[in-house]
Amino acid sequence: MTAALNILPGKQDTWRRAYGFAVANAVVFALLSAVDAALSVNSIVWEAGVASLFCLGSLIAFVRLARTGAGLAFIGFFVLGAGVMFGFGTAFATVVDTSDFRAFFPVWSQGEQLRNINLLNSVSVLIVLLTAWPLCMVERANRGAGEAIGLLLDAISRFQLPLMVISVVVLAAEALTLPAPSNLLLAGALRAVSPLPLIAITVTFARAGKSGAAQLAIAAAMAIGAAAIGLLREAKTDTILPLVGVAIGLWLNRRSRLAAMLLVAACAIGYFAVLAPLTTDARRHAIITEGVTNRADAVQYLSEGWDDFVHGRTDAAEEQSFVARLSAAPFQAFMIDQFNEGRPGDSLRNAWAAAVPRVLWADKPDVTRFGRELYGLVEGTSDPHSALAPTYTAEAYWNGGWVALVVVSIIVGLELGWLTRKWLLLSSGASRDIGILIMAIPAALFGVLVEAWIGGTYIGGFLTLAVLITILDIAGRTTFGSRRPAGRQLNMGYTGIRP
Repeated sequence: MTAALNILPGKQDTWRRAYGFAVANAVVFALLSAVDAALSVNSIVWEAGVASLFCLGSLIAFVRLARTGAGLAFIGFFVLGAGVMFGFGTAFATVVDTSDFRAFFPVWSQGEQLRNINLLNSVSVLIVLLTAWPLCMVERANRGAGEAIGLLLDAISRFQLPLMVISVVVLAAEALTLPAPSNLLLAGALRAVSPLPLIAITVTFARAGKSGAAQLAIAAAMAIGAAAIGLLREAKTDTILPLVGVAIGLWLNRRSRLAAMLLVAACAIGYFAVLAPLTTDARRHAIITEGVTNRADAVQYLSEGWDDFVHGRTDAAEEQSFVARLSAAPFQAFMIDQFNEGRPGDSLRNAWAAAVPRVLWADKPDVTRFGRELYGLVEGTSDPHSALAPTYTAEAYWNGGWVALVVVSIIVGLELGWLTRKWLLLSSGASRDIGILIMAIPAALFGVLVEAWIGGTYIGGFLTLAVLITILDIAGRTTFGSRRPAGRQLNMGYTGIRP
């Protein structure tokens, strides 16, 4: 099927070229990794250099994709996440000196392990990008990129007040059930509606010039409250996301893009300088004293972690650990070795259960349990107090070797391609389906977090996201109509290529 879109004459195909650069970077990564494996190169410096080169290329590719005007094209976030985790994280693992890394990633075996890890990751990234390519081939003409989104934001504004009211209720429920609901049905329901506060925050700040002072104040309070909930959960991502929502909203409002960039810079500095070491210290106290069981525990461990952070009581290995979380190399190595030694995993055996809503299956297995189970397997304990997420590539290989890796990578590519295409069509003015705009932050997070379990993220998580986007699309068509805005108003700048 070919989308009937307009293209402005004389414009270069910058989107295709940027995407082509991302694919070329993945090809180089795969070729170097394949040569490395074929020749049995045993140089840690060389193998870390291959991963570092991929990271550098991925960062350049992400910037090039973003500069085409595609903005939140979600395949770009995958390129960024893969570059950081599979590139920087793998290379950085060679210099980390923590107990986990020493146990499962010792220097004497890093040469062989790095070969396997690089080959696994590089093949998957290339398959994902090539699978998503046909769906993403919507050419950018560099004009009118934000006009359609601006009009849709204005249209959505009529629902801004009820959205904010519902979001406050969601945040209150999350606060009252800290650290997590004991009822799995309630936990699943809260996960499903958890994007709503982020959406309300983003939309309010995107319309900063039109939102009233009271709405901006409420949105700011919601962002602070959501960040505080994330902090009490000792979850860095949940803590930083509300502020990212503010930054995205400010970026969508062209008049406040400088403020958006300053906020992003402040978030990055705060994440590495304060948030990461603070949560690491708090988690250490929680593990020592049998974990967080209620809100009082959460406050206590965070307070103790803050005291350690302020007084510099974190040792050198622990100071490395928060950056080391960007690397899953030792756990990838563990899972690869498990499969190669005849001890495959079974986390995908019932992964289909993630597609069934718990409201329809009250006794559905907990699809989030595998992180704790893997932690127990790695640490040799039957009572794990933490969880691991060693990347979808390692889980796929752990369960079914190269066949599973290829199948899962194709699925991930199709999912990211679908999300990306919907965004490109919307931002061009060729579509008025608002679902992808409202769910932009969860979709971006879906793309960037390659450190994920397949069942919970790429089966249950994607289906939930796709259903919500589709429902919002239908609701938007009913409310705003399905007629495409006039090209005179929007200067549409895409052309459709056969998928």
